[in-house]
Amino acid sequence: MQSNSASQELAKSSVPLRLVVFQSFANMAPGAVVGVFLTGMAGLALGSMPLVAIGAFAIFFFALNANYQFSKRIANAGGYYGYVGTAINKYAGYYAGMFYVANGIMGGAAFGFLQFAVFAYFLFPSLSAIPYLWLLFMSADAVFITAITYRGIRLNLLYMTITGVAESAVLYIGALALIAIAGPHNTLSVFTPTYIGNNYSLLFLAIIANFTSFIGAGSVITLAEEAKKPAITIRKALIYVIFIGAVPIILSSYAFTVIYGPLNMGTFATLPDPGFLIYLGHLGPIFAYLFAILVLNSCLSVGVAIFNATSRTLWGMAREGLLPKYLSYTHPRFKTPARIIIIMAVIDYALALIFVKAFGVFEGFFVLAVIVAIPVMIAHLLTNVGLPVLSVKEKILRNKWRIITNVLVPVLAVIIVAFAIGVAVHPLPPWPYLLAPIIAVLWLIIVTVMIPVINRLHPGIFKGKPSNVIEKEEIND
Repeated sequence: MQSNSASQELAKSSVPLRLVVFQSFANMAPGAVVGVFLTGMAGLALGSMPLVAIGAFAIFFFALNANYQFSKRIANAGGYYGYVGTAINKYAGYYAGMFYVANGIMGGAAFGFLQFAVFAYFLFPSLSAIPYLWLLFMSADAVFITAITYRGIRLNLLYMTITGVAESAVLYIGALALIAIAGPHNTLSVFTPTYIGNNYSLLFLAIIANFTSFIGAGSVITLAEEAKKPAITIRKALIYVIFIGAVPIILSSYAFTVIYGPLNMGTFATLPDPGFLIYLGHLGPIFAYLFAILVLNSCLSVGVAIFNATSRTLWGMAREGLLPKYLSYTHPRFKTPARIIIIMAVIDYALALIFVKAFGVFEGFFVLAVIVAIPVMIAHLLTNVGLPVLSVKEKILRNKWRIITNVLVPVLAVIIVAFAIGVAVHPLPPWPYLLAPIIAVLWLIIVTVMIPVINRLHPGIFKGKPSNVIEKEEIND
């Protein structure tokens, strides 16, 4: 079902590693995590927040191992669809791809269109008194994100690279400076559950609740067809993002805790923007406002990364006939999934409006942010189920190390992610966060109903494997 038409091709093998890695970085959005989401982590973990950050990173590391191993053999713009479809079958791949799409659509509305306004209101509370200012912010975000993703992958990755380097540098410098200022207040006790009363159940709940802060880094797999030497580039991007994105989050969680005081983190969690206030109080207004600007930019760049990844997933599935062929069109000049990007922008804008109308700017954003968690966890669950299956099929379990990386680690990841999904749905959360499991179930029903419809329209479409641009000689274990 793959077409050679010029209107159905991405910019193949055109993007180098130095740009590709910032797709992972931007989708992880460390600036936004430090500027917004550490408050939620502190609310659960209190003075043990650095321990939770380390634990959340460990789960991220286990879950992303499957992406790393798959990327050696599979390069498909459909991302998780391509991985799971190759490892198990196209039916399973369809579920993985469509749940990732659900995550991207909801995530685009939340993190792409609404998050900027939410952080701006946290930063300058007086802005929230201006009627409909959030709508101006959201509209500007929508235009920017849509335009830059429409105009081409190299352009938007260059933007994310330039701003991402600055963001990573500021987070590193800020965290290390605060650690130095803390002096004798530095302590290893924050890496223990002491501050939550040695309550290991609460500790694990906090870790599970926060590991999705890192998981967006896996979106880089959707750029495999546009990356140069994808079998090497995607793997390296997944490694490099640990140092430019994940480590600054962990360092910041530690720096904020020791500078604010482990026993005071309950108060930290109630502040509208504690990171900015800490920088302002200890590093001065210039550094604090530079941090704020970069966090606001992070709220934009994560939207670009989400649009990149989701549009490629949809395009990859449409190219192979699992979605309407109309969606497989790419712009003849920019080589982007132009129709999909426009459709996504309209849907995300409408979703954001609906959730703000129903719950307000702040709660509307956080409800959407909670909804995205279950779909992306299901995509990762299926991917980690698929890795051992593919490893047995291709007979690559030739030594103990391969058994560990391709069987034991993904099995552990499946158990952890399944438990995380269980925590998200039981006990059922209160309204409106109850929408998260409701929408996940409704989406499961919709996707399941669509399969026989697609089979009837295109008999045999689910047979065979997804396309793959990696040649056998490229594979290097």
